[in-house]
Amino acid sequence: MSRTAMGIDHLRATGQPDPNITGAQLPVPPEFIGRWAQAPLGFIHVEPASQVPFDWQPPDDPAGAPVGLTGAGDQKWIYVYAVEDLAVGTVVTRSGLTDTPPVGAAVATTAPDTSAPAAVLGVAQYEILQGFFGFILRTGPGVVTYGNDPAGAAAGGFPLIMDATTDGQANEGTFDQAGFGVSMETPGAGPLLGTAILACTG
Repeated sequence: MSRTAMGIDHLRATGQPDPNITGAQLPVPPEFIGRWAQAPLGFIHVEPASQVPFDWQPPDDPAGAPVGLTGAGDQKWIYVYAVEDLAVGTVVTRSGLTDTPPVGAAVATTAPDTSAPAAVLGVAQYEILQGFFGFILRTGPGVVTYGNDPAGAAAGGFPLIMDATTDGQANEGTFDQAGFGVSMETPGAGPLLGTAILACTG
């Protein structure tokens, strides 16, 4: 089990202890975020490249060779509170990003299909249920859900942009578009998980 410098398992979602079931956890209401957060929202954990032996098996090709991403560099993870369920591969932005004044804390929600790439906070690499805390991947090798509206070829090496029709999904853009990462291999007709090198700045 890998832990951050603050002693938190960065690959596990947490809530508040369930007083009725030993070891179980419950969602945290927004008004109690400060009581149950294990780190400041927005805390960045860096996982060194030497600790990222990232071999990923595409779900649509269980018999094929895994995609090896070892050597793709460090991973940066950001600590968030989910205001809705975040499935594996979900593209995430800050809840209330368009509010006045903007919400500065890392309160995460599914990125809308109209999000600018620069608004993307990260991508969920494991399930984080509504009302739970967890880390989402901000930079480095990981998986992302590709949608049904590809703008570029499906060969990899294209900027990641938001899917034009579905919140929380990505697609390959064209070389002249800004993105929040670079596609590696895409699974064809989505929505399906595929690999990418993320570079989120939201």
